[in-house]
Amino acid sequence: SILAAPFPKSEEAVNHVEELALGYGNRSAALFHLLKNKECLEDIERAIEFEYPRELRFKLLQRKGQCLMKLNQ
Repeated sequence: SILAAPFPKSEEAVNHVEELALGYGNRSAALFHLLKNKECLEDIERAIEFEYPRELRFKLLQRKGQCLMKLNQ
């Protein structure tokens, strides 16, 4: 879904920024379960950058904390 998503800087993509953020957030969850912590963190940062919904952001922050703990072990 992310590969086919419109680039958020173009005019027609303005309405799709949240969808892109959700895509990055969902992919970060998949990467987390695959134990790809570095890649998960990168997608979390992208999701936040593209305005992941505030009411769901706690999920990203919790996942980010778990990834950081695993990387520091």
